[in-house]
Amino acid sequence: MPALSNVVPLRPNRAVDAEPIVVELGLALHAAGAPAGRVEGAMRTLARRWGLRGTFLATPTSLQAAFGPVGQQRISLLRVTPAGVALGRLAELDALVEDDRSPRSLRRALRHLAPAERWGAIPGLFAAAALGGAATLGLGGDLQGVALGVGVGLCVRLLDSWAPAARVAPLLGAALATLLAVTGARFLALPTAWPALLGGLIQLAPGYTFTVAVTEVAAAELVSGAARLGAAVTTFLQLAIGIAATAAALEAWPLLAPAPAAVPAAAWTAAFVEGLAYVVLLQAAFRHTPVVVAGALAGQAASVLSTLVLGPWWAPVGAAALLSAGSEVVGRALGRPSALLLVPALLALVPGGAGIGGLFRMLHDE
Repeated sequence: MPALSNVVPLRPNRAVDAEPIVVELGLALHAAGAPAGRVEGAMRTLARRWGLRGTFLATPTSLQAAFGPVGQQRISLLRVTPAGVALGRLAELDALVEDDRSPRSLRRALRHLAPAERWGAIPGLFAAAALGGAATLGLGGDLQGVALGVGVGLCVRLLDSWAPAARVAPLLGAALATLLAVTGARFLALPTAWPALLGGLIQLAPGYTFTVAVTEVAAAELVSGAARLGAAVTTFLQLAIGIAATAAALEAWPLLAPAPAAVPAAAWTAAFVEGLAYVVLLQAAFRHTPVVVAGALAGQAASVLSTLVLGPWWAPVGAAALLSAGSEVVGRALGRPSALLLVPALLALVPGGAGIGGLFRMLHDE
């Protein structure tokens, strides 16, 4: 049974017909990639505002709402599909929750929201290619490696958009990226294919999902956190197995050694370009571009600062804590949702690339 703190006191002077609108808002937030705590919190906010008594539970694959006193509850149970992050839609929904709207007004606003997919397939391809090249640069790749990373990122995006491969996209994407990166490195006589491989593949890494899962577990959202954590680990395993199997078939182990760290100018340039790519890949509105890019640069700054203070092992933890607190403060000051800053910042910190590399080396008996 949910904790009593999740039960909103009943105010009987409000109509019960507002209940479906609360559920609609929860579904919209879930479809935009909001964490479980955010979905439940927004639904509780509306319930309190409209005098409803409700208990809510969100997981990656379901949304449950119960209205009324215990023993007389009206229950909605919906099966939903996990979705990627749509920053533009999250910003619009946050604004709707903050507005003091009537149920009828909110329903009309939900009907007239802009599409969650704000950018078409072609901009998505360009953004994935740019992200692949920028990530390769940030991982220590040279100009030839960056060009290779652009090609790998573009091909992985094409595969990821192919519907029949959706369930095994990480496995097939890792195999394809390894094949292209190793073949390209041999053709270009590069000392290592690893920056281009990881740079082109980083778009499939579940780093943000993993971070949200850990946050949810820490916040006692155990059902959602455990499910999300299992999904992230499964994706990491697919990526690692795809890389390891293809590398073994190509006898390419020597080509998958890490490159030397990127010089600071290259790392900052990479963070800036990654921020631009995230505007498209995370479905942010065009007007949010400065905020999203600032978030990516803030992630780079927090990473550098935390590494100097805490060392490389604890740097991601310190940087994530700093960014979480900072994004809330800056978001409130600017009147923008904190997710616009926090999500691109965390994507520079989460153990996406580290997780792939660690599992890959474990499979290689390291």
